[in-house]
Amino acid sequence: MNRGTDQPHDSLDAVVLPATAQAIIDVALEAVNNDVETLRQKKVVLLGTSVIVGRPATYGFWMLGVEAEMHGSNADPAEVLPSADIVVSATGQTDLISPKWIKDGAILLDVGAPKAEFQAACYEKASFYTPVPGGIGPVTRACLLENVLKKKEW
Repeated sequence: MNRGTDQPHDSLDAVVLPATAQAIIDVALEAVNNDVETLRQKKVVLLGTSVIVGRPATYGFWMLGVEAEMHGSNADPAEVLPSADIVVSATGQTDLISPKWIKDGAILLDVGAPKAEFQAACYEKASFYTPVPGGIGPVTRACLLENVLKKKEW
């Protein structure tokens, strides 16, 4: 069950998350054909605990009823990543993630910029991944505009 509420939500339309955190959730949903029930069957592991990206993205996943773990710099990727269906990397460390820690068919969401946090061979194992540059960044800009519109409506 999620940790934010007693009942999971089917969308985050009534919530304003930081734009990058919202972009991560939107892209994760896109990776599962916008099916919240399918997303709820996935285990999400986020690397990075920033108050603008890691923490609010984890909270957003919890609000949707998704099992999500957030790990900081002291986490051992070899220990926390092999069980992940969706890996979100927001650490700022280039080539941090090795393909030996990625399960076949995983969804890889790279929030790093300007260089990728996943080693290139990881993409061969993925069913879906975001490129760097051009993945989460453009979606973040769209989410920023959505946030402005949500606030205007309130």
